Amino acid sequence: MIYAGLIGFFLMEYIRPTSYIPSMTALHLNSLIPLTTVAMSFLTSGQATLARMARDPNMRMIAGVVALLWLSFMTAVVQELAWNTLSIVFGFVLMTWVIGSEVTTMRKLKGIVVTLILVHVCVAALNPMLFTDPETRHYLTSGSFLGDGNDFALSLDIIVPLCLFLLLDSKKKIVKIMWAGAILVLVAGVVVTQSRGGTVGLACMAAYYWAKSQKKFQTGILVVVVVGLILALAPGNYFNRMKMISDTTEGSASARITAWTAATRMAIDNPLVGVGTGHFGMMIGTRYRPAEFVGAGMNAHSIYFLALGELGFPGFFLLIGFIAWNLRANQALAKEVKARASPETATDLQLLSSLSASLISFASAGAFLSALYYPHIYIIAGILTSGRHVVRQRLDARSTAVVAAEAPRTQPSIHWALRPAPRRSDGEASPARPRLASRTAAGQSLR
Repeated sequence: MIYAGLIGFFLMEYIRPTSYIPSMTALHLNSLIPLTTVAMSFLTSGQATLARMARDPNMRMIAGVVALLWLSFMTAVVQELAWNTLSIVFGFVLMTWVIGSEVTTMRKLKGIVVTLILVHVCVAALNPMLFTDPETRHYLTSGSFLGDGNDFALSLDIIVPLCLFLLLDSKKKIVKIMWAGAILVLVAGVVVTQSRGGTVGLACMAAYYWAKSQKKFQTGILVVVVVGLILALAPGNYFNRMKMISDTTEGSASARITAWTAATRMAIDNPLVGVGTGHFGMMIGTRYRPAEFVGAGMNAHSIYFLALGELGFPGFFLLIGFIAWNLRANQALAKEVKARASPETATDLQLLSSLSASLISFASAGAFLSALYYPHIYIIAGILTSGRHVVRQRLDARSTAVVAAEAPRTQPSIHWALRPAPRRSDGEASPARPRLASRTAAGQSLR
């Protein structure tokens, strides 16, 4: 039931059916499904699960984010802005808990990955203008955080490595073809959004896979083929936008530099608590307004500068620490998996590599988007916790099986009456030991 609720959360949060069927709004499923799922998870969690989640570094770092958000609320100029963000993020944090505590098997983990892939393919299918009119940059009709093309591209970047995991781990050819097709759709989705940040995320992910691969030539050829197929179908405006990535005078790039400069000034003036959650746009429109700035406000255009400006240096370093620690934890566990080679080693290594690649995609593409309060980082945190827990369980199970197989087998004890008669030095069999009845008779004759 809890697992089904988790699947329902992804469907409601990413697709937002109420945007297409307004009558569903009266059911309040967007609130009922996650709240019920979280409540059941807390009520059914055993002491071992509670202790494991309390010790998990990811949960502690995410709890640190919540603490910073609460501090921001207490010190904010406009507490309503800070409270709105705090309430949204706290809901995502609860789902981090549910994923980390409930998704404890490879089968369940793959089910979550399949769900995430399907919801993104579904969102793409519900917005066909992305593919039928790729020369124009469109806003998605979804009422979720995926409404902007850049935001959709970031989300796609995060899912592509997880889809690649299913492709590499599949044994049946038809299943491999299905996941290969899904990857092409996801990557094509990034291209048709014309998102430069999304393209940077794909490039960083591809570079990571190439660096980790033991067959660099074959991996390089595969990357070139996939990129070639996608670029052959890319719209002309896509290439025009890619050419302007390094042009700091272009409007979008210039706005980012303005926002990042303002965020730095905010952190310097408010190093411990920042200017307050949800206050970036207001502050850059008033107190930190650049002379050349035109407009009422703008967003930070980066998860790092948003954390720096709104949460101060503690928020910035907590975000950096989360990314660095998880990459290091995946690498350390991968080394342990390699040291205990078994038929399941390939699956475990592919999973850890995909999780790292997904995090790298978020970290690189997120450098250009204000996605700190979207569900991405909190869903990734839960999947990272779950993935490492699953791999650790599989390692421990294999170690237990090896110890049991190598343990010396003790001979079962045999009653003296059933043991074979000992041999004398001359080769003749020694007289058999008297039966219990004979011993009793002999004892009576001596009385």
